[in-house]
Amino acid sequence: MRKLLFIILFSSFASAQNIARDTLLSNNQPATILKLGKTKVYILQNKDKITPYVLQKDGSYISKGVPFVSILIDKKYSGDTNELIKALFENKQSVPGEINKSIVKSDETNVFIRTIKLKKEKKLSLHVTYPLSDRFINMSFAVNYIDDKDAEEKDNAMRDIIQNGFIVLENYYETRKI
Repeated sequence: MRKLLFIILFSSFASAQNIARDTLLSNNQPATILKLGKTKVYILQNKDKITPYVLQKDGSYISKGVPFVSILIDKKYSGDTNELIKALFENKQSVPGEINKSIVKSDETNVFIRTIKLKKEKKLSLHVTYPLSDRFINMSFAVNYIDDKDAEEKDNAMRDIIQNGFIVLENYYETRKI
């Protein structure tokens, strides 16, 4: 009887775990958990190059590893965030270097990515706009590269973080007591 009670008690805890946490643990890969306003963000990290995200005075986070990463949440936006993502994609902006714009899926969310490749400085940067219901999470990734093949590999690795290693739980801290 005691064993049965223990199994029932344990199974209720096991089934109530956070889906995002379960996903990260199943990959057996380290993750950073950030609190951006009322939103909880999980970011997978490379096992070999784990670098901490440091909270800045303005509420943003910076990781000075490879790639250099900056993450912040925008102020409230009144309007359809998905429409703004489309407008960013269609916007013709003059920036030095080679620019590539795309909209990728992260779970069910359309995420805008603008890649800037500065050939002279051999620097690659990704600017990511992740829409929430009434604001955006803005991320910047920057890394140096050796040649075009290396730039392509690093670009793919950074995009993989956005598509497969980035989980957002919007208004998480509003609905749960910590």
